[in-house]
This record gives sequence, C-alpha cells and structure tokens, in this order.
Amino acid sequence: MQKYKSYPKHHLMRKNRLIKLQETQGKCEICKTNKAYMIHHKDFSMDNHSLDNLIVVCCRCHRIIHANRNPSISKYKRIYGMTLLEIAKQIQCSSATVVELHRKKLLHKILENKTTYKRTSKFIRLYNMNLVEIALKLKCSFHTVIKLHIENKLQQILNENRRWHTSKYIRLYGINIIEIGHILRKSISTISHLQQNNQLSELLTQKVG
Repeated sequence: MQKYKSYPKHHLMRKNRLIKLQETQGKCEICKTNKAYMIHHKDFSMDNHSLDNLIVVCCRCHRIIHANRNPSISKYKRIYGMTLLEIAKQIQCSSATVVELHRKKLLHKILENKTTYKRTSKFIRLYNMNLVEIALKLKCSFHTVIKLHIENKLQQILNENRRWHTSKYIRLYGINIIEIGHILRKSISTISHLQQNNQLSELLTQKVG
C-alpha cells in the first residue's frame, strides 16, 4: 500500500497490520462492533510498529481517539471541559454511552449530579452495567433503576430483557407504571399491590374520568 510508505520501517507496519486484522477478524477493538481496517499506534508514534502498540480501529473510533489527543478540536472539551475519554472515566461508562447521553442532552445533568455516581460501582458489580447503561437499556430514570434495585426486581427485569415502556401496564392502561404513579401520587410498590388486587383500573378511572 502506497500510503504506508510514509512510515519508517513501513514493511514491518504492513506485516503487523495484516497480523492484527487476522487476530481481530476485521472488528474494531474500541467499539467491538464496526468493521475496521485502520491501524492506530497507541503511543501516536510513526515508527513503533510492535504488535502490542497497534490496535485495529474503525474510522469513527479513530477520529475520536485523535480528537481527544488534541483537546482544541474536541467538542466535549469545549462543552464539558473534559475530553470524551475523561468523561467516560469519571462517570464509569463506555465512550459510546457518553456519546449517546450527549446526543440525548442528559450529559450535563449527569456530570452535575456527582452523588449519583457514588452508587455506580455497585451496579457494575451486581449487573455488569453501570446506572446510566441500565437506565438507557430499560428506558427509565435513574430513580426507577435504584427503586427496582431496592425492591429486588432489577435482576429479573434485566434477565427478561424487558423494556419498561413495554410492560403490562402499557398493554393494560396505555401508560407505564411510572406515569401511573405520577397520576395517583403513589409509589411503584403500591401500584403493583393495587394491580395484584384488581383495584388499579377503578382508581385510574376515578382519577382520570
């Protein structure tokens, strides 16, 4: 490849690139999902082509790596005062989760609410996901995740891979349990108890009707 001739010892670079591509089966080593053919030098050098200094990356992740090396061109540095990788480390989640939170305009709130993340490590130990990732997966608030954890219901919901907005409450009443709680001004456990005793429908009819 002509472009690799700009690297010192470019023959070694080409050889080790092929080895890395075979090892990773052409998958990005950062996001683990995208197809990848680019090689990134961990130490940003032009001549250290040892296998342990090379990683296979997709175009998107390669751009992120170099944007974070140069904070002047990182939007995360401009907006939040930290690079993408620094934010991910602070709130203990993946870079992809940080990008998703930024897109949904939730990142400022999370960074400001530092006390929330004192509880994050517990969720990683128990569920292999942090509080943010669980909330995104279930499409619910941090408060709801914590509530489900306290009520010993979170593992069951995660095992069933069930999204909160597709629960039986949506099917029966057209709104989820959180919205029912807001309408009736009752806790999630109380709503569940009312549903089990077949009293919830009547209460909702009285309140809404």
